[in-house]
Amino acid sequence: GELVRNDEPAEIVYRTIRAELACALSVSEQTIERRLTHAFELTNYYLETFLVLSEGLITLAHTEVIATAGRVIGEGIGASTCTRRVAYEAAVLEHAVRETPSRLRPIARRLAEQYSEQTIDERYVEACQQRRVWVVAGAYGMSDLTAHLPSVEAHAIYDRLTKASKELSLIEQREAAQ
Repeated sequence: GELVRNDEPAEIVYRTIRAELACALSVSEQTIERRLTHAFELTNYYLETFLVLSEGLITLAHTEVIATAGRVIGEGIGASTCTRRVAYEAAVLEHAVRETPSRLRPIARRLAEQYSEQTIDERYVEACQQRRVWVVAGAYGMSDLTAHLPSVEAHAIYDRLTKASKELSLIEQREAAQ
């Protein structure tokens, strides 16, 4: 989730700070945006996680895993969302203090699913409504064709295109040999 900034002067100040931080730290503004968003999530949604981090019991990577997995629970500070988020946080922190971030990731995802307002099927239906295909023109008569679609369909299309490409390559090789 991106931080919500509706006030135009505040937006200008935020963008200036973000640009200066990116320059000072020699990283992209997108990296700074991710870090600021993560700091916002920790201090507003996952305060106990932030405290456990400050005690040195977990790493920053652990907190990123926890917050990222927890996004399926919902955003904002509504009572229901906060209750589910606090329960998720307590459950995931029990594992975080014992596991590496890599091993924590699937555990956090599984736990977050249990506390999510929507089922995975409901989120899938919503995600399917975001399907789209677009073309970006490139140099030398080439373009990139990109599609955002369900994984099963994406893999099927990729396999079909790969097979067709190999067959075309064989035909071209035969013709060149003649």
